[in-house]
Amino acid sequence: MKTSVIVRIVIWSVVALLLVSILVVGLSGVFPGFNFSNWFRGTRMSGSTGERYTAGGGSVLAADISEIDIGWVDGSVEIIESADVDQITFSETANRQLEEEYQMQYAVNNGRLTIRFSQEYVGWSLFNNWFVDKHLTVEIPAGKEFSRLRIDTTSAPLSAGGLLADDIVLSTVSGEIRLESSICDELRLNGVSGALRAEGIQASQSRISPRPVAIGSAGLKESERVS
Repeated sequence: MKTSVIVRIVIWSVVALLLVSILVVGLSGVFPGFNFSNWFRGTRMSGSTGERYTAGGGSVLAADISEIDIGWVDGSVEIIESADVDQITFSETANRQLEEEYQMQYAVNNGRLTIRFSQEYVGWSLFNNWFVDKHLTVEIPAGKEFSRLRIDTTSAPLSAGGLLADDIVLSTVSGEIRLESSICDELRLNGVSGALRAEGIQASQSRISPRPVAIGSAGLKESERVS
């Protein structure tokens, strides 16, 4: 009897050790594409898109860009109008010096500007990025029109204004979204626990989920909002 109990204890101890090892490897992001922390944070930072990314901030010709896709984790995201009529510029500041693999990444492909929090192959590592607080600023020429603007954040608050696009999609898990003075055919605001605020918006169709904390716009009517 005692032998049987000891054997079971040993077996379960080994199983527990294996499970803990798998969890640690998954959270640490040691192996590309095997990173549990992305699941926990609800991000879409990992995985290859086939695009060639450049580390750090930069600028691109506004005339060459019809779509912007941003994925950000912590810190904040701010989209503002720029006095520069030719360039879309983007930069980040952080609470510490960043190695290249933890710097923002951007790529341009077929008219789409893609911006990511850090290297997609590295993913978001719990142990390496836990204390990284990064603030992204994107400057867009006033009056620049886009076919699609998509911004996803995890806990980073998002502030944007003066946007012109056929389709605007803003999503967050726990960050706040604040959208002002923008015009689009279709607007979608998605949040889990973060506040959604929209003012001065003109949209032919809108889908806001959950209901916004505050909304002030003649362009959005109660009947047009879908939870």
